[in-house]
Amino acid sequence: MTTLAAEKQRLIDSFKIPLYFVALIWAIKIFETFSGISLSFLGVLPKHINGLLGILTHPLVHGDWMHLFSNSAPMIVLGFLLLHSYQRIAWKVLPMIYFGTGIIIWLVARENYHIGASGLIYGLAFFIAFSGFFRKDVKSVALALLVVFLYGGLVIGLFNFKPGVSFEGHIAGAIMGIITAWRFKGKDMPERFLWDDVEEEEAVDIVEEPFWVDRQSQPKVSRSISIEGEEARPKEPESTISSPFQGKSTALDALKDWEKTIEERKNKPNQQIAMNDDEETDKTEEKEQIELKNKPSRQIPISGGEETEQEDDTTAGNKDKSTNSDSIYDWEVRFNYVPKKKKGDK
Repeated sequence: MTTLAAEKQRLIDSFKIPLYFVALIWAIKIFETFSGISLSFLGVLPKHINGLLGILTHPLVHGDWMHLFSNSAPMIVLGFLLLHSYQRIAWKVLPMIYFGTGIIIWLVARENYHIGASGLIYGLAFFIAFSGFFRKDVKSVALALLVVFLYGGLVIGLFNFKPGVSFEGHIAGAIMGIITAWRFKGKDMPERFLWDDVEEEEAVDIVEEPFWVDRQSQPKVSRSISIEGEEARPKEPESTISSPFQGKSTALDALKDWEKTIEERKNKPNQQIAMNDDEETDKTEEKEQIELKNKPSRQIPISGGEETEQEDDTTAGNKDKSTNSDSIYDWEVRFNYVPKKKKGDK
């Protein structure tokens, strides 16, 4: 059976029991009407032994048709909500409310026959409403608000002291509804997800110090990060950026020192001011290498027929100064002269 079919069957089953119960009380009223027999003796007669039977039968008997009409619709709606939303505990809640209401009436109510399903309806309504208050999950709270919206006027019935109205049955049903809601507050809870257990982190106020305050001189507080299954480790401190204003008590002192530094540099025009000596050295070396690559190389012949070597202008110039300027070698170097091979030379 698929999930959709199972949910459909669950909805149908949740409607069946309330409908069967309402059909039963209607059948009993129809029997009373056509037979002319009053079944009021099946109600609860407080403090009498022969009234104990009414604990079982009093919700099945009603005084008139208006009484029956007013109890039919709430019984179907509230019964459906209980059986569908609290399926696992519904068959424990129903007997407790059903019989508990009759027992309280038998113990404390006036000595009259108390009939009708009003006590059972009050018990179901207060159970659903207070379940949302005790459980505090989304489903229970939504159902509680729905019941309060539909049947919030039931509260007035708790104080209806008119003759012929069993306000004791209403109060008894409300008491049993609250008791059962408290009794089963931790049962049949909806499935919790991982994000439901995540606690919100407390907001921390971050105050940034002024730019002239020396942050390095202040003590650094390490915050520990606790992870389940791992030891707490301190958080790495954030890197600080140096500035000319660090270590100064006031902004005015920092500006004065900065102006003094500028004046000293102006008084030394021949002194080269470099922000980074390593970078400047690297640039100079790169420039020299580029110049050497762009200069053309010359071939210098070597006696004995060996291979010639390549020599740049700088090397050739140094050799020119160290040798005789009128020598044949000097002219060969200057004019890049290479003697031609004669016939017969190998």
